[in-house]
Amino acid sequence: MPFTLRSLTAAASLLLAVLLGASCAPPDPPSDNADVANAPDATRVQSGHSTRPYPIQFVEGLSLTPDAELAGSLLVGSADRAFDADDADVPSVLLAWAILAREPTGALDVGRAIEAGAPHGSFTTRAIGVLLLRGADDHDAALTALLGEPTPTVTAERWTGADAPERADLAGLSVGGALAVDVLDALESAVETDDGASIEERAVRVLLAEPLGDAAFRFLAVQGRTARARVAGLVGLGVTSPAELDVALAAIRSAALVPAAPGDADLDVRLTPGGRLAARVLADAGTFPGVCTGEDGAPTRDAFAMKVLLADPLAAEAFADLALNGNATGRMFAACGLYLRDRAALAASRDSLLEIQVVRCQDGCCIESRPAATVLAEIESGAFPALFELSGK
Repeated sequence: MPFTLRSLTAAASLLLAVLLGASCAPPDPPSDNADVANAPDATRVQSGHSTRPYPIQFVEGLSLTPDAELAGSLLVGSADRAFDADDADVPSVLLAWAILAREPTGALDVGRAIEAGAPHGSFTTRAIGVLLLRGADDHDAALTALLGEPTPTVTAERWTGADAPERADLAGLSVGGALAVDVLDALESAVETDDGASIEERAVRVLLAEPLGDAAFRFLAVQGRTARARVAGLVGLGVTSPAELDVALAAIRSAALVPAAPGDADLDVRLTPGGRLAARVLADAGTFPGVCTGEDGAPTRDAFAMKVLLADPLAAEAFADLALNGNATGRMFAACGLYLRDRAALAASRDSLLEIQVVRCQDGCCIESRPAATVLAEIESGAFPALFELSGK
């Protein structure tokens, strides 16, 4: 029967050990950007990977609009926290790709920046780089570097009877192929083999050797449960059915960038594509305010997302929603936005904002947990909002 999330570890091990002759290494430890709701006030820590700005900011030669730069930072991956292409929800990753794809030259530049960082990037990030390079002279070399040669499916036994996958279009896969699909569709965090290869890479290579590999990739690209699964499916389609990949990518662009219908009540749809992505980034914000960090004085992705959302015509409405529905840090960004766009709404949100106990703040290279009431008082004084005004809206 299809594997569930509970059997993911066993499935991954079986996929590597039985089919590929490799063993699983444990996933990376969780980010140090943990929930600080119960942290002591003014707990100060030295800079670490969570404080670094996103990596495409100072890549020379990039010429991107702010919307595309924010999208690129999500797709390239970020050293400052976990919300990137590996861990973000499917709609956010597809939206980011669609925004960047509107600027072909910039998309190629970001794709090459990702490729230049290989093999240090995750499989998902590198696969996105390959998709961004589609049509370019260096696409095939990047694809070969990502996938190598297809791995023959060692276990050729087929599922039969009651054990056959519920997805009829995948019933003809071998046991190994069906297992590869289930692992890709359930994998929620990066897992590497003891030789440094990723589970995703190995699973995609298994499916490339399957007669029904294109059906498996089609399922993952369209119905994959995570962004990892979607990206793996798209990359696989690029090998087995390039024309079908072009159709799939065009559909992603159309769906992600469709304008709102007149009178549509859904705020997420009515925001510009860049504003929509910025709101999603800020809802899961890491540190506040993050305007000037590290040795280069660069903003975090969250601070840059503020710049993008402030430029949206519906910024005030978006910040009012974020003040209610964001995490603790995101709600402080919302308070800044409301100070700049709708102070009456800020006053109306004050009581709920004061229910937050502490906020993880970043000043230069250091992070500290500060009382939310103190942070909110500085926002209401205009101190923090002025930072975003000075950094440019």
